[in-house]
Amino acid sequence: MSLSKPMTRIVAIGTLKSVEYKETNGMLKGSVDTGKGNVQFVFFNAKETAQNPHTKALDFSEQFKEGDKVFITGSDSRNYNAEKDTYYESIQGWDYRKAEEDEAARWVYVYIADVKEIEDNVVTLSFINYKDEETLFPLNIEKAKIDGELEVGTRVKAKGEIFNGLKMDFFGDGDYVTERTAVEIKVLHTAEEIEEDSKPAADDAMWD
Repeated sequence: MSLSKPMTRIVAIGTLKSVEYKETNGMLKGSVDTGKGNVQFVFFNAKETAQNPHTKALDFSEQFKEGDKVFITGSDSRNYNAEKDTYYESIQGWDYRKAEEDEAARWVYVYIADVKEIEDNVVTLSFINYKDEETLFPLNIEKAKIDGELEVGTRVKAKGEIFNGLKMDFFGDGDYVTERTAVEIKVLHTAEEIEEDSKPAADDAMWD
């Protein structure tokens, strides 16, 4: 059985708040106001030896300026700083375009990842990248439509929204938080199927 591969995809639509291109390393850094908070993003130019060369970072810097409405898609680059005990949210950009005026601002995700923990209305997904680094995505599932039985170890496809900003209580006391609210979750593979797939292939029998 062929299993669905883990992946993350982000779409952010909003107003460009900052943009900076560095010719020395071909990297562009920016941030966009999505209406659900600001999120940073990066684009790179391809290396000269790349099979499919592109100059997306340079092109972006020439096409857009602060205040423009943009559509950005890429992978979720959430990373944890152990020294500060803080998560930083960002997007590793794949592609972009000018956003249409009637497109609603949003910051949304699609994840294919494995369930690591279930506690009350929060499901924590574990995504392991090609460097064998783990990123945790806690999802609020209180209002999510769930297809299948969620269990620790299952691989799921989750869709939802991200909010990053100040959240206050009734009295005005609050903290800056990042919340991922799931809208849909579909179980793709059981824990048993994932475990079976991770087993090393049996060696071929040796001739006597």
